[in-house]
Amino acid sequence: MGILDDISTSTASRLKRFNQLNFRSSPTKSMPHGAYGIFSLPIGLSFVTKSLTGRLQSYTLSSDAGLLPLGLSKIPFTMLIYVASSFMTALAGYRLSHKAPLYAQPIFQKCGIIQMAMCFYVCRFTPHFTAALQALKLMLSFPLIHFVIDAIVRCVDVTVALLLFLSTLSFFPVSVLLAREISIPIAIGFCVGTCALLLLSTYPMHLAIGGQEEWWECVQTRYPMQGPGMVGFIYIPASFVFSICLFGASLFLRKIVSKLELGIGVTVSVLVCLLATVLSQEVHIPDISTQRIILPCIEPEAGTWFADLVYIMDFSRYARSILTYFFDINFDSFE
Repeated sequence: MGILDDISTSTASRLKRFNQLNFRSSPTKSMPHGAYGIFSLPIGLSFVTKSLTGRLQSYTLSSDAGLLPLGLSKIPFTMLIYVASSFMTALAGYRLSHKAPLYAQPIFQKCGIIQMAMCFYVCRFTPHFTAALQALKLMLSFPLIHFVIDAIVRCVDVTVALLLFLSTLSFFPVSVLLAREISIPIAIGFCVGTCALLLLSTYPMHLAIGGQEEWWECVQTRYPMQGPGMVGFIYIPASFVFSICLFGASLFLRKIVSKLELGIGVTVSVLVCLLATVLSQEVHIPDISTQRIILPCIEPEAGTWFADLVYIMDFSRYARSILTYFFDINFDSFE
């Protein structure tokens, strides 16, 4: 079937297939994939809207943070609900992957892993996590316990970072397979999405290599809004758009959307998300956060290859150039 035949499916036929979708008991009644997805998407959309308009209070520690156990105040429970529902959607999708065509089963399994990893990093990069970790160490002031806590956190960080990075990296040969066997538009969308995922997987790799105190707490000292920025402008928008793309892929397998529609939809969604979040972050929290893809805490020595690499991979520079050129927004400094 060619692309033109693929998009000729009647609206009535599509609606009929859509109404046959099981949102309430698949894979099980206790883990309804569709219901969790429907629940998480509007919450995710509200968070994305808040981020794009600069309302980052949900990801920021308040000034009275010492009044509650573990140093937390105003815990973002709505965000936790979004994370939990998105995580359960991904887990249920992973369990449902065996119902997909044989070629798509490992793709959906890895997508489930990636979505669960992004849910983890929504929580991991909030300032609340760092505050809770520091408060826990103050409460349990024994060197051996500190060592155990640090070892557990580091082990989890390394494991999740590797799962995210390797799962994403494995998608590039899949793009070639999709172009040959399924559809060039879908392959293009898949490749664009993979590149975007590879960019956001660099910060978890930084965390896995550098560690909590040596890298992440140091970065937060240098850039006070780096945590809220990464949560609000990277991992929540990315997980939200990723969920939409996966829903589109499931509709494609059920012949509700066409190859061309899926390919264009994924490509446009990813590019719009990337452009909107990068520009918005630079508008709302410049200088107190950064969009360097290579993000050392200590500035590398000028003139070295590493300093040049940091400079080239600094998305803040590109965002500021775009904003200045097209919107006449000026910035006091360029790092």
